[in-house]
Amino acid sequence: MRAIRIGLIVALALAVSGCGAKKESGSVPTGAEFAPASAPAYIALETDPNGVQWKAGERLLNKFPGREKLFASARMDLAKDGLEWSRDVVPALPPEVHIVWVDFRNDGSDIVGYAKPKDEAKFAKLIESGDDPLVHQKVEGWTVFSDTKAKIDRFLSARSNGDPLTDNHAFNDAMGKLPADAAARGWVSGESIQAAIDRAAAGSPDAQSFKSFSKEFGTLESASFSAQAEDDGIKVEAAYVAKGQQQTGNFSDELDQTLPSGALAYVSFGNLEDFLNGVLEGVDKNLPEFKTQRAQIETALGFSVKDDLFPLFSKEGALAVYSSDELVPNILFTLRVPDEAKARRIVDRLAAFAELSGKDSGLTVRDVTVNGAKGKQIGYEGQSIIAVVSDGKIFVSNSKDTLDKALGGGSKLADDEVYKKAREASGAPGDSLGFVYLNLRAGLPYIFDFVKKSDPGAITPDVTANTKPLESAFLYGKRDGDRISVSGFLTIQ
Repeated sequence: MRAIRIGLIVALALAVSGCGAKKESGSVPTGAEFAPASAPAYIALETDPNGVQWKAGERLLNKFPGREKLFASARMDLAKDGLEWSRDVVPALPPEVHIVWVDFRNDGSDIVGYAKPKDEAKFAKLIESGDDPLVHQKVEGWTVFSDTKAKIDRFLSARSNGDPLTDNHAFNDAMGKLPADAAARGWVSGESIQAAIDRAAAGSPDAQSFKSFSKEFGTLESASFSAQAEDDGIKVEAAYVAKGQQQTGNFSDELDQTLPSGALAYVSFGNLEDFLNGVLEGVDKNLPEFKTQRAQIETALGFSVKDDLFPLFSKEGALAVYSSDELVPNILFTLRVPDEAKARRIVDRLAAFAELSGKDSGLTVRDVTVNGAKGKQIGYEGQSIIAVVSDGKIFVSNSKDTLDKALGGGSKLADDEVYKKAREASGAPGDSLGFVYLNLRAGLPYIFDFVKKSDPGAITPDVTANTKPLESAFLYGKRDGDRISVSGFLTIQ
């Protein structure tokens, strides 16, 4: 939507609504029945400035010192058009705003909104102001608006000639699994996405290849998302339903009890062997030349990607990032492997291949022992990668010190206070498809310090002050039949 005023409504609604949520069970938004079943995408926004959620959200925004500057800028923008926040905007905001895509053509700009404002005159004044005023009309008690009347006409025609969106089973099912009290809830039709891919594939060989490859991952039925704020942060959820997809299962993570505490970022994943095999089969089928090249590489390496390498990913894996004094952070990659002997063989074969290739490129390879575990170290121009196998796990890192801490008995990530708090706030279960954790309290200053070294003025005091309340982020995936969800929490202190 091009209009500045609707952008303001949406931005402020997302910024300050959703707090104090009770996490009620999902339901279809009131008003969704006004949208046509042919709509490929739909969003419902809570915009009531007098609601409990809005007021609680203001307390969340008060944690950011830039809040007043943000609202001062918004007030100045409104004043240019003779509008005032409390007099013209607040009374104009309806309880909900519904946004509907008529179709996915014209670069996704075929969008219509509708609402039931408390003060229709003020709402009309609001959306008619600015450099790109909206057109609107009253239909069955709803104020329907868009940037052109033609889009409104197409929206109304779709309503007249078809069923309501609430007759769509995929829509009802997706919305029913999202929190009913979220500040924003959205849905996208999988069928419409596939139709858009088909249109692109008709005129592009690359898009045709993507279309063929995407079929290996099942048929998308729908995608959905929600966002809501709570007293100490923002909760988000996204999900998709696909038929015939590869069935990667949930797992119980344990590696956070092995890797050192203090991670700036941590990615955990479960059994990827079947998934990787599916990807490989899809690539082999759609790119025959790749299969030939892979066979040549496997001959040179001395092991099979499918039979030797991928089985190492059949259990849990993790990637952790730690701070360092160098531009490149310390990185630690770990896998729990089913066969230590096979893991050592692959490490040895990769080291031998690197040594053979390094005669002309400057690579060096040597044996190394870290905390009693034997492995290989590959070096190049002052940097090195160390790989060792120990206690049913393979460890790969660019830092011997980080690797030593992982193999030793010091403080572990599972005991890290920021990590524990982030995980608890997200509501992550013991079993999941995997998760991503970010320590923003330590990670953002670490990044800022390196940016300042190359560009001293890039990180202003405002940036530092307004990112300081960001504590952590934790996102986790979950499978329930054909539904894959990603839920998470951004902690704000």
